[in-house]
Amino acid sequence: MTDRHTRALALIATFAATGLHAQATKWTCTERGRGSGSPDQVALQQPATLPGIGEVRIPLLDLRHPAWTSAQGLELRWDWDDPDDEEPGSRYSFVIDSSGSGRYFDFGLAEKNDDGVRTAQARSFFTCSRAAADELLDDRARALLEEIRAAREQAPASRDPSPTTKAPSPPDP
Repeated sequence: MTDRHTRALALIATFAATGLHAQATKWTCTERGRGSGSPDQVALQQPATLPGIGEVRIPLLDLRHPAWTSAQGLELRWDWDDPDDEEPGSRYSFVIDSSGSGRYFDFGLAEKNDDGVRTAQARSFFTCSRAAADELLDDRARALLEEIRAAREQAPASRDPSPTTKAPSPPDP
């Protein structure tokens, strides 16, 4: 296992162990114009505290990537690597600005400038919005909630005494 794979596994383990996904803000982004090699919808998970570990999900391809998530000025940014890349550093980025416009970048395709830094143009453009409150539950939480609702419907009526019933007095010593 390479050092990069070890780092990726540690990032995934940290994401799972911290439970940040339970307090996360989720975003849904739909592509404005089909770009080459880009899905038409992306789901992003922003941790409760920034910077932190979030997630980039591409439902069409059934892919999930843990991503370093940060706020830079008025923008939210998700950065993640391809575990098979030889060169360390964030290869991919997704940025949402204050107007809800999203941009996807692939720095692996960009040329290095004279300083050895890769700069890239956005490959795809998206319109993004925060998920509604009921969409903030992940699939496991939603399934558990449905299971609880079903159990309540099947349970017999409560046998609690009515509020007007007085509890018996304790015996005198």
